[in-house]
Amino acid sequence: YVTVLLDSNGKGSINTSDVDAGSVDNCAFELSLDVDSFSCNDVGNVSVMLTGTDGSANVGSTMVTVSVVDSVLPFVDVVAGHVVSLDANGTGVLGTSDLIVSSGDNCVGVNASVSDDLFGCADVGFHGVVVEVVDGSGNVAMKTVNVSVVDDVAPLLVSVSTHTVYLGADGTVSFNESDIVASVSDACGYEVMFSTTNFTCGELGNENVLVTYAVDVNGNVNYTLTNVSVVD
Repeated sequence: YVTVLLDSNGKGSINTSDVDAGSVDNCAFELSLDVDSFSCNDVGNVSVMLTGTDGSANVGSTMVTVSVVDSVLPFVDVVAGHVVSLDANGTGVLGTSDLIVSSGDNCVGVNASVSDDLFGCADVGFHGVVVEVVDGSGNVAMKTVNVSVVDDVAPLLVSVSTHTVYLGADGTVSFNESDIVASVSDACGYEVMFSTTNFTCGELGNENVLVTYAVDVNGNVNYTLTNVSVVD
């Protein structure tokens, strides 16, 4: 059989010399092919008839198998970099359209995929994500894109607007987190901090503003204000 490699335009051709293994006649003759050009639609084995015709119109023919092969790699152009922002659930999704600028092949149609398409809190940072495109003949092209996964969602924090504390015998008083914080959450984890953790005689009255901070593991901050009345 004969192998035909398709070019960058998805075309290929043969002539009689490519398939003739030594045709002879006692007189001069001409060879011809019933099919001599091929395209992407012909990838695989194609039966071609080689025919010899002499000057007396005597005809002889034989069938030849032509293997049409597409070995041209597809192409893919990608972005220089991409940022995936995690949502309130701590999840970020990446698709091929986020990374691929353009892609194609000498034959119609490529399938595109990425090596990583789902990210969570543990993935915050930089990743080399491989973009792969495959054509119908299994030819593969790959590019790597630097993907930055970020968490820029602050914790959800709700605190009471007012709170009253009563000084103890030593003139001081502290409070529990549950006294101030009504609810707090963050998909990636958090810590609660206060502008102060106790009050003394010097803060008697109701003009004390307590700042409550919720800080997540990636440095995002939310805060609330609570008016604290200190009573003796």
